[in-house]
Amino acid sequence: MYPTIHDGDLIIAERFSIQNASVKKGDIVGCLNPFKSQELLCKRVSAKGGEFVESELLSNKRVPPGHVFLRGDNAAASTDSRHFGPVPEGLVQIRLALRIWPLNRFGWISRRDESDFVI
Repeated sequence: MYPTIHDGDLIIAERFSIQNASVKKGDIVGCLNPFKSQELLCKRVSAKGGEFVESELLSNKRVPPGHVFLRGDNAAASTDSRHFGPVPEGLVQIRLALRIWPLNRFGWISRRDESDFVI
């Protein structure tokens, strides 16, 4: 998730908003890998069910209801929904909320829109 998250960053994540409400576009989430259920992927929600995306994996370019389209912030180095397709919202486990280390980067993890992604 570079440049947003760096190796060695210490992040507090939360489950409350995931369990009691839907994830929001722009959230950085921890999602179970659809192919390796013991692996947690850290990606940004770039689209939700019903929204259109550029994807060769979707014939109608629309994310199915109850699914999210996940992307890494550094598109050139990320394996994400562009490679494996939309994932069920039920696989989303946590939302990254607050960076506590390093101290010079302390702060809330903000939402961003797709235009902020590194290409």
